Amino acid sequence: MILKINHNNLMDKRNINILKNSTILLLGNLSTKFIGFLFIPIYSYYFLPSDFGEIDLYLTISSIAYILFSFQAIESTFRFIQDAKTYHEKSIVLSNSLLISIFGFILFLVCTLVINYFLLSKYIIYFVLYVFSMIFSQLLLQAIRGMKKTNTYVILSLISALLSFLVNLLFIVYLNVGTITLLISPIISNIFVALSILYFNKAYKYYSFKYISKLEIINQLKFSLPLIPNSLSIWLLSSIGRFMLLYYFDVQAVGLLSFALKFPLLFESFIGVFMLAWQIGSVEAISDKDRDIYISKLYLRIIKVEILIICIILPALFIFNSFFVGDNFKQAINYIPVFFTGFYLKSLSQFLNTIFYSVKKTKLIFQGTLISAIVYFFLSLILVPKFYIYGVAVSYFISELTHFIFVFLNSRGFIKIRINIYSLLPHISILLFSLVTFYLFNSILVFIFLTMIFIVLFFIFEKNEFILIINILNIKIKFKKI
Repeated sequence: MILKINHNNLMDKRNINILKNSTILLLGNLSTKFIGFLFIPIYSYYFLPSDFGEIDLYLTISSIAYILFSFQAIESTFRFIQDAKTYHEKSIVLSNSLLISIFGFILFLVCTLVINYFLLSKYIIYFVLYVFSMIFSQLLLQAIRGMKKTNTYVILSLISALLSFLVNLLFIVYLNVGTITLLISPIISNIFVALSILYFNKAYKYYSFKYISKLEIINQLKFSLPLIPNSLSIWLLSSIGRFMLLYYFDVQAVGLLSFALKFPLLFESFIGVFMLAWQIGSVEAISDKDRDIYISKLYLRIIKVEILIICIILPALFIFNSFFVGDNFKQAINYIPVFFTGFYLKSLSQFLNTIFYSVKKTKLIFQGTLISAIVYFFLSLILVPKFYIYGVAVSYFISELTHFIFVFLNSRGFIKIRINIYSLLPHISILLFSLVTFYLFNSILVFIFLTMIFIVLFFIFEKNEFILIINILNIKIKFKKI
C-alpha cells in the first residue's frame, strides 16, 4: 500500500532522486555506524583514556598526510566523473586522477623515510600502509559513487565496516594487540575495498597510460588543490582542541575529548548521507530556473529535521552512557551537547559549500574553513586553559557559527536562499528545551520519557518526509519482486 503525502512540497522529481539516493545510503550508513557504535563499549573497557589519546594523535597525523599527499584527487575524481558521459571520458578522468595519486604517494613515501631517519617510530610501517590504503580505496570509492553506482558504494562500505569490527574484536578482545589495532583494522578494510572494486567492478578497465592528458591533470589540480588547504583547515578544526589539551593538561584529556567527539561524529556521518546524495543532485539543481525557490525549501527542511534529530539523540545518549560506557569515560557526556550544536552549524555550512563545489568555486570553500579555523585557534588559546574541554567545545561552536555566516553571505552570489525565520521558532524552542533539560536532570526515567516525546514530535513535524521514504522503499521492494 502506498501512503498519500503532500505532493506540492515533496514530489518534485529532484527531491525524489535525492531521497532515493539518501535512503539507499542511509540504510548502508545506519548499518555501518551501528557497527561502529559497537566499538565504543570495547574501547571504553579495554583502553585507558591515555592509551586512546596516544593512538588518536597518530591517526590525526595520518589524516594530515592523507590530505597533503593525495592532492585531493579523490575530490576531483568524484566531481569530474559526473560530467563524463562516455567510456572514453571516464577513462580520461580516472587515469589522470590515478596518476596524480601515485605521484602524491611516492612523494609521501620519500618524505616519510627522510623523517623516520631522524625520528624513529615503531609505527612507521602501519603509518605508511594506512595512508596508502586510504588514498587508493577512497579514489576508487569516489569513482563508483560519481558513476552513480550507489548500491555498490553502500555494500562495500558495509562490508568494510563489518570487517573492521571483526578485526577490532579479534585483535583487542582475544589477542590483546592493543591500540595499534585502530591502525591495523582500517588498513585491512581499505585494501579489501580497493581490491573488490578493481576485481568485481572491473575498474581496472578504465585505467591506461594512453589516456594521460596534461590538460586534464591541470584542470583536476585547479579544482583539487584549493581543497588541500581547505581540508587542512578542517583537520586543524578537529585537531586544535586535542593539541591544546595536550599542551595545557595531559593525554588523558585528549582521550576524553576524542571519546566525547565519537557521538557528534556519528551524527555528522548520519547527516553526511544526505550530503553525499545532495552532492550529486546539486550539480543538476544549480542550473535549474527555479533553483532559488527549490534550494531554499530544501534547506529549510534540513534545518528543521536536523534540530529534531539532535533532540532525540541527546536524551538517548544519557541513557546509553549510564549503562554501556566505562567509568573512565562517563564524564565525557557533559561536553557532548555543546559539540552537537557546533556540528549542527557545520552541516548547514556543508550544504551551502556543495553549491560552491557544484560551480567549481572551491576557493570559497577554503576561505570559509580557514576563517573558522583561525577563530577556533585563538578562542581555544583563551578558553581551554580556563574551562578544560568545555573551552574546546565553546570555541568550536563559535568558530562554526562564524563559518556559517561567511558561507551563507557568499552563497548569495550564486543562489538567493530565503528562509522564513518565524517558521523555525517551534524547532528552535524545542532544541533549547532539550539542551536545558540535559543539564538540569539526572534521571534515567526522565530521559526515557523525553526521548519518546521527541520521537513523537519528529513524526508530527516531519511525517511527509517519513512517508515518502516508506513509499520509495515500497517501490524498490515491488520492483525487485517483479
